[in-house]
Amino acid sequence: MTPPHLCLHFVWLALTVIWIGHGFAAATTGSPIADLMAACRQCTRRSEITIPMICHSDWVLSSFWVSVASGITKATQLYNISAVLQRPTVIGPANEAALVSLAASNYSLIGTTVVDMDNVGSAVARVVANGSAVVTYNSGNMYIDRDGAMNHIGQTEYNAGFKLGARLATLGARQIYCLNQEIGDTSLAARCQGARDGAVSVNPSASVTLTYLDGTSNPSMIATINGLLDAHPNLDGFASLDQDMAIRTTAILAQRNLLGTVKVGTVDIGQGVLQQIQQGNISFAIDQQEVLQGFGTMLLLKTFYMTRGQMLLTKELLSGPAVVSSANVPQVMCRVDPTHPGCALTLPASITIGVVSLNSWTLTSAVTKQLQYGAMNAAREHGVKLLFIDTGIFDLQALALQVQAAVNAGSISALVMPIPSVSSGQDYGALADLAAAASIPVFSYGTGAIRGAPKVASGSIKFHLGQDESVSGARVGARLNAIMAPGTQVLCLSLELGSDDMQLKCAGTQTALSDGRSVAFQSGSGSLVLMLSPRDSGLSHATLSAALATNPNIGAIVFPNAETARTVVNVLAATTHATRASSIVIAGYGVNLDVMELIHAGTVAFTVDEQPFLQAYLGTAFAAYYLTDNLVLQNGLLETGPQFIDQSTLQSAICRADTDADPMAECPACPPLCSVNGRCLDSGICQCNSGWLFGPNADCQLKDPGLQFIAASSTIALTMICFCGAAVLVTLGCTVLIFRFRAIPIIKASSWGMEMIMQFGFALVYASPFLYIGPPTDVTCLLQPYILSIGFSIAIAPLLAKTLRIYILFHQVFHSRVMGSGRIFRTMAGIVVMVNLMICTAWAVLDRPLPTREAIAPGKTNMVCQSASGSVMSAHRTDS
Repeated sequence: MTPPHLCLHFVWLALTVIWIGHGFAAATTGSPIADLMAACRQCTRRSEITIPMICHSDWVLSSFWVSVASGITKATQLYNISAVLQRPTVIGPANEAALVSLAASNYSLIGTTVVDMDNVGSAVARVVANGSAVVTYNSGNMYIDRDGAMNHIGQTEYNAGFKLGARLATLGARQIYCLNQEIGDTSLAARCQGARDGAVSVNPSASVTLTYLDGTSNPSMIATINGLLDAHPNLDGFASLDQDMAIRTTAILAQRNLLGTVKVGTVDIGQGVLQQIQQGNISFAIDQQEVLQGFGTMLLLKTFYMTRGQMLLTKELLSGPAVVSSANVPQVMCRVDPTHPGCALTLPASITIGVVSLNSWTLTSAVTKQLQYGAMNAAREHGVKLLFIDTGIFDLQALALQVQAAVNAGSISALVMPIPSVSSGQDYGALADLAAAASIPVFSYGTGAIRGAPKVASGSIKFHLGQDESVSGARVGARLNAIMAPGTQVLCLSLELGSDDMQLKCAGTQTALSDGRSVAFQSGSGSLVLMLSPRDSGLSHATLSAALATNPNIGAIVFPNAETARTVVNVLAATTHATRASSIVIAGYGVNLDVMELIHAGTVAFTVDEQPFLQAYLGTAFAAYYLTDNLVLQNGLLETGPQFIDQSTLQSAICRADTDADPMAECPACPPLCSVNGRCLDSGICQCNSGWLFGPNADCQLKDPGLQFIAASSTIALTMICFCGAAVLVTLGCTVLIFRFRAIPIIKASSWGMEMIMQFGFALVYASPFLYIGPPTDVTCLLQPYILSIGFSIAIAPLLAKTLRIYILFHQVFHSRVMGSGRIFRTMAGIVVMVNLMICTAWAVLDRPLPTREAIAPGKTNMVCQSASGSVMSAHRTDS
């Protein structure tokens, strides 16, 4: 075989290597689930979290915004995270929008008010589209469905007015006057409209009359209120829209000896209003709990980041309207002014929160593990203790007795528990009443959104974390309706005796089915669910197999938890049902790695993630916060599901698939040279991938428009490895060929020894890019100038020497003499290489390049190899 043919073979080998590398790079985004999870961050650092909090007013001069800021400060201290309070230098929507855009260039988590959609709302929508996570607060609830924010925390003016009117009517007021001191203010008009609707909702015969006052003239206001009292002797309620107006109204009533006869309710609180409530002059006040707006925004963004995307599906979170009355005014006074006489802080160490499970806490199921992780993380952050209460065999009677004993003994300060079905013979709603009577706040989670709703309405339960079972089932049914064959049936499975969760879900599924589709009724149990054994997998296998055998019309199977999904697949894979497997859709509830594998393979169509970690975490966190700060959200239901996962959403959800792992696991200490502006860029297992040059950075909270470094797993790194590796192979192959055929005249005439030296130099040059992959280290910074420059010298020096020799050959008479002096030219080439080597060595000794973090601008940092004198030798730097 001739040398040219061999060279062609080496070129073909190089192209094959490149093709294989390209296939490998493509495979990392396509097949096994482990490859999809390769880029998932395994842990987080709280110190990396900095959240810009943007408002449309003044953080210092406004007492209201000072209160909001106190909630933010509380969150930073409690969770060991950072916040940056920002406001426009010149107040206005356009300037606030500019602040949002600027914040997104430096941070991935943003909290902001939204005063309008055209400016601020549009800016929020843009930064969300570019990968930022945004929670809005205080103002902006009307834009939450348009601006793309995860959640909004605040209160609506109408809701505040509605509770104001309803409360007055509940206290017996029938003829109510709503005092509006600012003509033309739409927010106050909305409060009065809400007050009218709220009063009528309690007592249809109640009336609320809008009355305008001159808010700029105290004598005019006094005259108007006195005029109302004179003209309407049956007037028995005032709905005040402002705390100052409420205080002035009570002064008038005191002069007329009508305090207590005429009820006064107001919106917003202050020291004066609280004192009047304590004295009984004002019946109650509506509090929007602005402190909670700041605290809650920080909590939600921190949780989203640390759990790789877990979030509440309830878009609008209500910080208010909360009611302040004589029953809780002492606690609120202490919250507003901790120095108030008689105020004593509730120390977190004195708090024990009871967390109830319907199964044993020792189970290894995905849900149980995630619930434990959630409760333990919240308890650790808030500094409270936990009491885990459970049952070993789903014995709800024994469990109820445990809960009752804990309440009666006073061994718990708060209760976080599910509300199971009363078909078990146990009324857990009554347990909530028992706890509330003992001043033990109850937060329910998981099962029981529908069953617990009356207790939420009565105040025995603060709120429920989970999903509406009927709504969830209907959404599952809508999806099944689109993919299962017409005229077929859905087989719903359940595991828990005494729980009607799946019964409710499957009833919801039934409502969404059409074209002859339906949920299979189980005549044996008289329900829509087929009961499997929670402990005997063999029995479950046999039960499901028998059901399939007796009903050939099954077109879909809905599993109740992640572990049951594999049972369904195995049963369908059995010889008896193998021919039907391809025609039966498998879907259900629950997430673990196995379910994700099945979705990836196309075996399972979709699953519902109910986010059990988030249920237990927020339930425990808000219970602790309520006990220490007397603040709580006013929503009845905080939805954690249904969050659907199918092949189209698998990539975004894959990092939450490992249910054996703690979603809030924290990283070890940051390695040397990896910290930029207090944030760690690489921690071994918390690796930052390439910066924004190659797409949004999923691994680091810090956003860097410049290239931080080239990650070994990135596409560009794999491409460089393939091309440079192939080039090295080609040069080594050519070296072997030159040596093998050195006796051939044409190779001999070309000075084959010099050719081999040149090939070695080319190999070093081709290998040098490997030193630019990954963050720079002491060793790579030292080798970069050596390998690249010395390799280039070795490659180019023989070429220069040969060029000089040819020149002499064509311009000198005594050719033979010169031809015989090749050693001279080799010596010349060696001198060139030695000079370059000496320069590099002098550089390394006198001013050695070291890994350096070069901050170009806030949030813009490059990782470079740099000498003290400023010389940079690194391809890591990319300005953009």
